[in-house]
Amino acid sequence: MSKTALLFAGQGAQTVGMGRDLATTFPSAKAWFDRANATLGYDLAAICFRGPEAELTRTENAQPGIFLVSWVAFQLLREHAPSLAFEAAAGLSLGEFTALAAAGAMSFEAGLRVVRERGRFMQEACEATQGGMAAIIGLEETATREVCAEAGVALANLNCPGQLVISGAAD
Repeated sequence: MSKTALLFAGQGAQTVGMGRDLATTFPSAKAWFDRANATLGYDLAAICFRGPEAELTRTENAQPGIFLVSWVAFQLLREHAPSLAFEAAAGLSLGEFTALAAAGAMSFEAGLRVVRERGRFMQEACEATQGGMAAIIGLEETATREVCAEAGVALANLNCPGQLVISGAAD
């Protein structure tokens, strides 16, 4: 017996143009983008579709944008495979909110608003400090911790084996 689980992306999955093909191909997808714009009171779809990259990459836009595109993809999956059942939903960081909405624990609008505020608060925190974050790919955790200690930065997140995130003062 097989079981199905859904996994939703987190920040870092954003790319200019995301969701545009879905919105132009599927009227139901376009309706979700319009609904998101109305919920938030600004044109998030335009930022997703056209950028610019610097604007989309801002945490306050990237997080609701990824939530929205993930939700639209989920809705299209349900529309085109209505008999598909899933036993679990999970997500990486902000993807957890998309998973909660997909599982029915919160509405699309509530999830979108929460993720927008989360992204806004995180953006404010970034701007209030002179710090930064970087993904380290291919280095083991022990070696990364040693380098962090020498450099005066912290191991901030263990994304997955082979991908770690460090943070600290920009200098």
